[in-house]
Amino acid sequence: MNIFLTVGSQMPFDRLTLAVAHWARKEIRSPAAFSSPAGEHRSDGSSALQILAQIGQSTLSVQETHPLQCVAALAPSAYRQACLDSQLIVAHAGMGSILTAMELNRPLIVMPRRGRQRETRNDHQWDTAMKLLELRAKSSGQADQTAGTNDPREVHRLWVATDEADLAHLLPRACRLVASAPCGPAHASDASPARRALIENLRGVIHSQVAS
Repeated sequence: MNIFLTVGSQMPFDRLTLAVAHWARKEIRSPAAFSSPAGEHRSDGSSALQILAQIGQSTLSVQETHPLQCVAALAPSAYRQACLDSQLIVAHAGMGSILTAMELNRPLIVMPRRGRQRETRNDHQWDTAMKLLELRAKSSGQADQTAGTNDPREVHRLWVATDEADLAHLLPRACRLVASAPCGPAHASDASPARRALIENLRGVIHSQVAS
């Protein structure tokens, strides 16, 4: 399982980084945490979980971030390639990260930075996450009819974690879904009508934010 973690290229988001690292250490010790396709575990019994993490200018130690492969920042081309190479993206609730994942048809979990925890200047990412939940719910009707599910997150392959505990719950759930049904082509035009509608609604949110 290849996962790409991105917190943005400027401020670190250590709460997200530590939460993913903690989950990954548990998964490596107990690889049955999600059902991987055949060949997803090495012959020595260790987990084949691979996580590339773009963590900004973080001061976390190697021990704290183990087993993540950490970089401070990625060039735009390398960032896009990391998204393409991943089976799941975990990100802060930055609009750029959200739209890139959705346009490349990659499953996504977002966890917003919080202003009160001095992870950003205000709670705009929390507002973005809540808007994302709202838009996803509005577009779920058509998705449910197409895919036969009552949970729009399973259709859009999009999850919002409100905090570390929520993220720990969603990560294995998302991994099980991705392992059982790998994502399709990396183009928005190949996504479902409901997913394309969600992307366009998100674009509208961005334009309204810029105009205000």
